[in-house]
Order: sequence, then structure tokens, then C-alpha cells
Amino acid sequence: MLLAHQAGIRIFATGGLGGVHRGGESTLDISADLTELGRTPVTVISSGCKSFLDIPRTLEYLETQGVGVGTFADGRQAERVDFPAFFTRESGVESPQVIRDEAEGAAIIHAHSRLKLQSGLLFANPVPEDSSLSKAEIDEIIATAVEEAEQKGIHGAANTPYILGKIRELSGGKSVLANQALIESNVIRGTRVAVELARRELGERVAEEQRAKQRSIQERPERSGSPDRTQISVPRPFPQDHDPSSGLRKAHTKPSTQHDIVVIGSLISDTIADYAPYSSESSTSPVPQTSNPSKIKQSPGGVGRNVAVAAHYALSLAPSLSSTSTSPSSSVLLISAVADDLAGHSLLKSLKDASMSTEGIAILPQSEGVQTAQYLAINDAHKDLHLAMADTSILDHPTLSTREFWEDKLLPKDAGSSSSPKWIILDGNWPPSVLSTILSVARSLPSRPKIAFEPVSVAKAIRIISPSLLSPLTTFPSSPPFDLLTPNTHELSALYTALSSSPSNFFSHTSPWFRLISAFSLPPGGSRAQFTAIAGEALTDAGIPQQALALLPYFPCVVAKLGGRGCLVARVLRVGVSGDEGVLGDPEQAPYVLGRNVEEAARKETGVAGVYMRLFGPAEEIGEGEVKGVNGVGDTLVGVLVAALARGRGEGKGMVQVEVEDVVEVAQRAAVKTLRSEEAVGEGVKGILAAEGW
Repeated sequence: MLLAHQAGIRIFATGGLGGVHRGGESTLDISADLTELGRTPVTVISSGCKSFLDIPRTLEYLETQGVGVGTFADGRQAERVDFPAFFTRESGVESPQVIRDEAEGAAIIHAHSRLKLQSGLLFANPVPEDSSLSKAEIDEIIATAVEEAEQKGIHGAANTPYILGKIRELSGGKSVLANQALIESNVIRGTRVAVELARRELGERVAEEQRAKQRSIQERPERSGSPDRTQISVPRPFPQDHDPSSGLRKAHTKPSTQHDIVVIGSLISDTIADYAPYSSESSTSPVPQTSNPSKIKQSPGGVGRNVAVAAHYALSLAPSLSSTSTSPSSSVLLISAVADDLAGHSLLKSLKDASMSTEGIAILPQSEGVQTAQYLAINDAHKDLHLAMADTSILDHPTLSTREFWEDKLLPKDAGSSSSPKWIILDGNWPPSVLSTILSVARSLPSRPKIAFEPVSVAKAIRIISPSLLSPLTTFPSSPPFDLLTPNTHELSALYTALSSSPSNFFSHTSPWFRLISAFSLPPGGSRAQFTAIAGEALTDAGIPQQALALLPYFPCVVAKLGGRGCLVARVLRVGVSGDEGVLGDPEQAPYVLGRNVEEAARKETGVAGVYMRLFGPAEEIGEGEVKGVNGVGDTLVGVLVAALARGRGEGKGMVQVEVEDVVEVAQRAAVKTLRSEEAVGEGVKGILAAEGW
């Protein structure tokens, strides 16, 4: 199943599926392929499970794992049919669903795929009627075989081969003939379902292309007049430390003061186009392959820039983080690069206008063929992102991949040997080679800072598992590369898929990952009920909590941004950390503790005390007319989240360290302020920590 999924094969035909062994409620002897089917989105076509297994409990376990089960009618007209028992068409157990033919099976697979469910499907295909053993005959044979195995004490891995051999012997070889016939039948059935699925999906693509062409034809000409634009002022000249002869600001000049939060990311000139349909049009999305009416504005942006500004705004009016800092403005440093062009001028001025340091910004010469990074976002009529394009090639410049550059930027010139940032936030715009250098320097700093990773996009999220960057990707607690991951749902799924399909076997049962997952001490019957209680049925069906949990050995804290549904927090509870051990003993936190590691040896080996997961709903309901922009909302949340984590709560000796679940809600409220603003980071974020008593 796993190999089929990794190869892009969606339908997998085989003989029979494993299942829950008889007495499994006591022995917990459950075939691993049931669990795998619960997390691998393939459709398995088999003749049910082996007859000597506990079929009712097998179906219950599959339901718990979120696996859809149906049985082909195979010519039978009855409303209900039995789930097959491998050698025989009848088991005495009613199938959860009847599939009339291959076309209906293909329709189920297509709907399952459109819903983006991460569990699989099981289509049971009964053994051909002329090859089926009678139920009475096979039941008697199985009873004899199982009893003999029990008397001889044959259990575990040796049990199934022994019973199958005994069935072959007692049936006079008829079981072998049935096995051969059902395999051939299942392959034929699977092929026919695959043909029907391809026919259905091809027809849907053709129909969609025809609809798109029709919309393009019907699109009325754009009215005259230019759209509204907000011009960016162009400051001159460049700062005094810019050296025209080299075309590069003194890139290896250390920052003059220590910064407790360093954001390493993109500084981009944003162009935002909001689709503005004519009043007579009902469409809310721009039409492809033609011009669309819109409202267009330009502004400073970039994920790194937005995160840094949000953190800076959040800490304004609050006491300084560091004893060496003289003002809150010195607490946040953005490290990035711009070109020696008009857009670069404008972006530097925007940072100074926000009272932020520009010491971390390298200025690269246009003569080397670089330009300041650009981002174009096309939003629909609701201001939700429809399409985006970005050119961040400036971040590939060789100067930015040298270790010397990053050592100079991350250690201030007046700092002692123990000085380093408390937090580093990396955005995914950097190429793998530069990310590798940054991480290497960050790990070597005297006081190892915590590192957060903001994936930026689906394509850039998976850069962090590039073999050239993280080989092998280390697990908690032995210094995983990142302490915090802040993806949206698409980026989370992309990371999960990339890790699960990687040749490096990141999710292998023999890898350190599996040892950490085992230490989470999750319920042996599956965690779907807990996921549903915490995150709700829709998110659980989409696989969001399952994916977040699977990533925790590599990213011990995940904050998944769910848009209007809020945030999902999942994190490892650490042995010996008072706050984490306190969570395990707090009755109010009990509903969010998925598992508790109570075995002392496992606690010592893995450092895992338990695992925590909690859904934080939206901070408040926002009317459609209140939404001014969405492009910097997630960045605002990340910046304020890390600012609050770095600062803690209180002042002086009364300062209290906080965890992610303590700060998510204030970060969400800050994000709402940006949602109501036309700026990439809303002015209302300024002083939010001080205003809320931090």
C-alpha cells in the first residue's frame, strides 16, 4: 500500500487483507496493514480478510481508522450483502456498504480524492461463485485448524502460516484453487475500476476547460480608466554606510547592539490586486486568460519583513527584553537583502519609518543582475488569495551563502561571548544552501537560540527536507533543527506528504521517529476519537491533527494556521520541564493531553513526557465588509507569537516563562487587527502586549 501510494498508484488489488485475530481484544494481535490503510490514501481491492480472523472486530477497527469499506454486489440484487470471508462469499457479517459496479466504485474513489482524505478505502470483491467454498465447510475446517494451533501453542507471526497450511491440508487443496481464482478476479475488478476512474476524471477536466473557455468568451471588455494605485515614495540617497564602489553595503559589518529576536527572511515589494467585478457580474473569482477589473496597490512586504514588523509592533511600549537593550526597538532585527534599485530604496525607508534597524539589510549591486524581490498577489472579490507569483532570486546571491556573513549578522560587535538572540525566525524563501548555512551558524551560537520556521508556501515548505540541507533530519530531543513550525493547512500537508514519501524513510518503523511516536503513548485502538473531540470532525477527516502529530518528532511544536477556523497547537511535553510536567497534572488541561509517557525508561531515553494538542477557535467573528486584506495576517500571528514567547509575562524578577498555548490567543487578536487593516501589518498591533498586561 505504502509503495503504491508513493508511486502515485491509487488502486491496489491483492488477495486478502489482514485483520484483528481471534482473541485480539486480549492479545492486541492486529495486522499492521489495517493501521497503514488508515493513513495511506489508496483503494485496496481484496476478497475481504482471511476467514480465520475476527471479521466483526476487523470492520470495527477499520471504521475507527477512518477507512471506508464496501463490498461489490457481483451480480447480486439484494439491498444487503455479506462482507466476504476470503475462501467463501458469505461470512454472516453484513457489509457496511454495497457497491453495485465498477462505475460506482470509481465515483466513491473520486469523491474521496476530492475531499483530500488521508485514509484509504477497502473494496471487498467476493471470490468467484464457482470457486467459493461453502460457509459451513470452511467454518468447520477453520475451527479445527485454529484449535490445533492453540493446542500446539503456535502464536504471533507463526500463527497465520500454520493455519493457512492446515486449511490447505484439510480442504484437500480446494483453498489453493479458491485463492488463485480470487486473486485473478480482484486484479480484473481493480483494472476495470481504474478505467472507470480515469474516464470520470478525464471527462471532468474536459468539461472544466470548456467552462473556462466559455467564461473567457463572455467576459466583457474592461472599462477605460486606470485602477487606483498607492504610490511608494522613493527616498534618496542610500544610507551613508552604502559603498558605491563595491555596490554592497558593508555586508560583514556586525550589528551595533544585541537583538533578542532575529528574523531572517524576505524583504519584498508587494503588488496586491483585488478582483473588483462590475456590479452586474455574479462571479467572485477572476477569470483566467483575460484581463480582469481590479483595485491595485503597492506596499512594502515579504514574509520576513511582515513577521519582523509584527514582532516589533507587539513589543513597542513594553519593557525591553534584554538588559543590554536601551529601547524596545532594538529587540527585533530583520536580516535580508535588497538591490541597489528604486524598490530597494523604498523598502529601506519603510523600515526606518517603522523605527526599525536596517543594519541587517545587505544592498546588492544591480550590475550583478539582481533586483529587489517582488511579490504579486491576485485576490478574489472576498480578498482571499486566488493566485500569487514571487521573484525572490536575490536571496540566491553568493554573498548570502557565506558563513562569515551570518556569523557577523548574528553576533553584535559589542556583545560578549555568551550573547546571541533568544529566537531566530526563518522564512522559507531562502534556498536550501543558504538555509543550511544559517542553521549551522545558529546551532554554533554560544547560547543556542530557539528557531522557528515559517514555510511561506507549499513549494518552499519542503525545502527543509532537502538531502543537501538536512540529512538526516534529526528528531527530538537530540537537537532537531527547528523548535517551532507555523504552517497553514496546505503547507502542513505538503510537509507530511514529502516526509512520508521520501526515500530517507522519515516515517519508517525502524527510524528514531517511530520510537518518539511510541513514547507519545497514544491509545492502541487509534486516536480518532480524541482528534475529533479536540479538533472536530471536519479537520480530523482532512487529516490535519494526524499530520501535525506525525511531524512532532522532527518539529516538537507545530502551530497550524487554519484561517477562519483558528489555530491548532500540537507539541511535545518535555521531561523535567516544570511547565510541561505541570500540564500533565492540570485537570483543566487534561482534555488536550493526547498521551502520557509513564514508563521511566522511555521517558529517560526519549525526553518525552507526553503530547499536547488543542484547537484555538477564531479570536472573533469578522464580517465580510470588515476585511481589508488577508496577505499579512498569518505573518502577524507568527511575529506576535514569537515576541510573546521571547518576552514572557511580567517584569524584572517577576518575569514568567510562557508556552505556545499561553500566547496563541493574543497572537490571534493581533492577526484580527491586520485583517481589518489595508497594511501588511495593522497599526493596531502596536503595543498589543503592553495593552493586554504583558
